[in-house]
Amino acid sequence: SGTDSECDGEPEIKAHVVVPPTGFTLPENKIGALQEKYQSLGVFPSYNISRREEYVPYYECQLKLGYLEVKARGINKKKAKHNAAGQMLFKIADVDPFVRPDEASYDSGVE
Repeated sequence: SGTDSECDGEPEIKAHVVVPPTGFTLPENKIGALQEKYQSLGVFPSYNISRREEYVPYYECQLKLGYLEVKARGINKKKAKHNAAGQMLFKIADVDPFVRPDEASYDSGVE
């Protein structure tokens, strides 16, 4: 759709600016790193990849882990999945995906 604001590999920012923790770096194998982090708990990320087309064809990957969800784009399925895993690793650097967000304290800025 033409309303998506995310770019290839960039986090989608909805309500605030996201800053990585000091010293944070993404591993080379983002998909493997994400899976290894949670496989001992018996939890596996859920990937949903679809082909889209605006001006040129691309793939979009929706990744869910616990209460968190990210979307990323790529020129092929592998890139889209890789980008989504990187975004999720970035997101979980300072948030536990299995703790329900406190919706009462969320301020969307809309009244």
